[in-house]
Amino acid sequence: MSEERYRTAFQMSLDSINLNRLSDGIYVECNNAFLETTGYTREEVIGHGSIELNIWENSADRAGWWRCSTGAGFAATWRRDSGKRTGRCTGG
Repeated sequence: MSEERYRTAFQMSLDSINLNRLSDGIYVECNNAFLETTGYTREEVIGHGSIELNIWENSADRAGWWRCSTGAGFAATWRRDSGKRTGRCTGG
């Protein structure tokens, strides 16, 4: 699949998708569904971490994601409750 097709599929997905550096958890990319789910703009997300943005409603969920990610090198699918910018919680 070409990079252009991958980017289109990534951005058009109805699923909330984000890419973070494992070394520090900083967001390097996210799709529109992620932005709609969290209420943040791309400029507010890219270059910042989930703790800084208060993305994780439950710190135990983040700890589980971190264990999974660092053990396997990635977390292909992780369902969780996500904090919205407004402070409301949504299933994710």
